[in-house]
Amino acid sequence: MNKTPPARGRRKPLASFDGTAFHVEVRDRSVDVPAVLAGDDVHVELDVVTHWTAAEGESEAPEISIEDLGTVLDAIENAAEEAGLSIWFE
Repeated sequence: MNKTPPARGRRKPLASFDGTAFHVEVRDRSVDVPAVLAGDDVHVELDVVTHWTAAEGESEAPEISIEDLGTVLDAIENAAEEAGLSIWFE
């Protein structure tokens, strides 16, 4: 059975944790979300998550919509769960 690849820009959001931040990619955008690791708990700082990382050639980084913020949070929760970490959003 052949699987049809997802449409360009429609792939599943990805998140990875480097010990100080979650790097999240949603469609063709990315954002780094600060986080502090304390044992098996991760405290995620949401107050600073307002804009995507500016792409090459952009003079200003676009704002993150409420809908996209929800997608970012879901991706972070999934990455934390896969890593066996408890997550707290602040």
